[in-house]
Amino acid sequence: MKLSQASQAIIAESIKTALYSFQQAEENVVTDIYLQPCQSNNKLVIYDDEDNTISSAIVNEFDTIEEDDFYAVMSKNLTAILNQLNEEQALDTKILKPFNFVLVDANKESISDLFIVDDDTIIIDNELLKGLDEELDEFITKLLEE
Repeated sequence: MKLSQASQAIIAESIKTALYSFQQAEENVVTDIYLQPCQSNNKLVIYDDEDNTISSAIVNEFDTIEEDDFYAVMSKNLTAILNQLNEEQALDTKILKPFNFVLVDANKESISDLFIVDDDTIIIDNELLKGLDEELDEFITKLLEE
């Protein structure tokens, strides 16, 4: 399930607000930014490394997502939003790099790394790599047959 444009915009603004708050801090040593979507209250809370809330937003669409698929759906949507923000260069900040966006559950347990911001490092989504081994094996086999 893909979130609506309105929900994506709300989340993007909340992420931008979080990044702005880091830029305004005197000391901007950041290693992780935690995104915690909560289906029960339709709230997205963004935390820093010290569990301080740096931004939050209400996303009414959260309650329309199947409970069993909630974090998988959120992971895909949040990664897409972060990729879009990166393309818009909204993640190019004065914050010390590298830093990482992490999806966490209600207990603040890490579910997945969503996006790493670094000049030299890119995280490739596991979905993109599915089946790559088989495709490479098939390619090598065909190449060697010729």
